[in-house]
Amino acid sequence: MKLSLFFLSLLIFAATFYTAHGEQLSKKQQETANSLLNSVIAQLPAGWCASMSHDNGCVIQVMRVEPTKVRFITGNPSPENAQKTYMDFYRYWFTVVPLITQSDLNRMKSENEIIEKKIAVELSQIPFVRMPLGNEHILPNSQDTEKTKLAISEYNRLVDSLQHLPDYYYKDISIEMGNQLMSIADYKVQPECFAVEERLLNNFSKYK
Repeated sequence: MKLSLFFLSLLIFAATFYTAHGEQLSKKQQETANSLLNSVIAQLPAGWCASMSHDNGCVIQVMRVEPTKVRFITGNPSPENAQKTYMDFYRYWFTVVPLITQSDLNRMKSENEIIEKKIAVELSQIPFVRMPLGNEHILPNSQDTEKTKLAISEYNRLVDSLQHLPDYYYKDISIEMGNQLMSIADYKVQPECFAVEERLLNNFSKYK
């Protein structure tokens, strides 16, 4: 799997922005996100960089600039593929969204729990070999029975209805941590990467 090089870039911002989930950041919230990016950059050790993009929401990405051995996480990998390593840039990201209060988060969690129970019912109707990674869609194939196809369709609809829940908040914005799609295969580099992530997470407040 080959990924393109990641270039550090800062964008010129308009007055308002949309996140990956269609939510709008106010001008003040975008200023908070810009301030957070500057703070993140200031805290990074040598050999790391961070940038913001709006290609798919307001996303801040943190990256180690020297390639290292990594493994990519995919759904249902074969034992052979699960052990494959690649030279790439270790990175992770988080999405900035408008502030969600603790009470709203509690309500959203309760609503998601109801949806997840329905998802479990539909999954029980789908062959285990088709189990997705996280909340990925399942694609039907020509060998599926009509019952399985209906279960897949309803599963995908329910997955799309799940609400994105933020993990942290920072001043007047909330933070959704991105799905980590790679793990570090070079154990000598692991402590450095974990220390950087822990340092940056200390900037945020955790929801109850």
